[in-house]
Amino acid sequence: MISNKHERGQIIVILALSMVAIIGFAALALDGSLIYNARRQDQNTADSAALAGAGAIANYLKAVESGVLICGKPEGTQATILAVNAVRASVAADGISAAEMPKLANDTELAAADQGFTITCNWYGGLGTQYLDVHVKVSTEMETNLAQIVNTNTLKTSVESTARVYPTQPFAYGNGLVSLSDQCSTKQGGIEFLGSSTTKINAGGVFSNSCLKINTGEVTVTGGEIQYWHEAECKDCFSNPLVSPVPIPAYTKLPKDLISPPNCPVKTVSNTNSAKNGVYSGTISPGWYTTGINMDNNDETKTLTLNPGLYCIEGGITNNAKSKLTAKGVTLYFLSGDVAINQNEKGAVELTSCTASPCGYPPEWEATEGLLMYFDTSYKADITLNGGSTNIFKGTLFGSEANFHLNGNTTTTSESFDFSTQIVGNWIEVNGKADLTMNLKGEDFVQMPPSLSLVK
Repeated sequence: MISNKHERGQIIVILALSMVAIIGFAALALDGSLIYNARRQDQNTADSAALAGAGAIANYLKAVESGVLICGKPEGTQATILAVNAVRASVAADGISAAEMPKLANDTELAAADQGFTITCNWYGGLGTQYLDVHVKVSTEMETNLAQIVNTNTLKTSVESTARVYPTQPFAYGNGLVSLSDQCSTKQGGIEFLGSSTTKINAGGVFSNSCLKINTGEVTVTGGEIQYWHEAECKDCFSNPLVSPVPIPAYTKLPKDLISPPNCPVKTVSNTNSAKNGVYSGTISPGWYTTGINMDNNDETKTLTLNPGLYCIEGGITNNAKSKLTAKGVTLYFLSGDVAINQNEKGAVELTSCTASPCGYPPEWEATEGLLMYFDTSYKADITLNGGSTNIFKGTLFGSEANFHLNGNTTTTSESFDFSTQIVGNWIEVNGKADLTMNLKGEDFVQMPPSLSLVK
């Protein structure tokens, strides 16, 4: 065998190069694992601090009145002070001092800094509500081990976390009439003001996830906006001088799951009622009503009173136009059937929600504060409310798949309004005259309590 002496020793070069590669891979594996662990720990620190700050804000805002604007106000300042203390206490548990975790003025400063946090107050879309963000940034600079053989620089991890807090808000952000449907069609979605109807909403607004249609009637909103989805139509909105304020496009939609359904107890013999055709008179109590709740249409002298509490109803409600129907401090949960309140001036209806718990007994039959009617999402309910000056409706009516027809004259000559009702549905039609009022302080309506979420 003849060998070339010039090839002698090449294996040493190959081995040396291989050793460098092997050491490099080992360094990458070891240092990569250390960096990953450091980043994970930093993320836990940032998440915990952001949530601690947001939690302190949410706890404080429980005592702040619903609908109060907090940006630049004493309420916002106090919430910020509590959040600063909570963030610093949280990072201190992970060995980060207050000096190492400065509060910065804005997110631009935070982006340029190695570490710190901001607390900012912002507006949410065009819904007239504000929220606070707690934005935390945590960084760790660490020396490498084997990787220093190929690179002597240190490595830095940087992570961020943002927790968002919404204060207590009026339900559906204080809008008196709301369509949640994305479609624009009769009985499919949108809000229609027909004929010569007169609609006045005080301290509230009108909001549609799709379109608005305003015929020749009057629509006046005080203390709120008239909004429609920006990709949908606002028919006759701008040519009608009786529309005030001018409708504006919305760029944020309201979700359909604004509220969870009431919790109906399991049916038992003692809590289930099933009168023939659902006809009742006199006084009835909370429970299951499996054939509906109806007035005796053959006797206008009959009255029906519902004691305070939760009513789980299959079969809807109808009444005699000349009868009297009274339900104070109730939540009417409809699982099937339609609702037709056909009262005229010869009769009277008073339906009001629970304004302060407890309403109803035993506890499992308590009404939900502010919630007058809830229509289950499993069916498309049809609700007709014919107004009259002897009728009183107060509370939130919610049905994400329900269609509402508001007819008749519900105006009053006094400063109070008989139709103090917030209606959130799939499609809404207004005929005749209907004065609707929305109280942002929320004595008669569902409230959205403070909420927080980790958004980044």
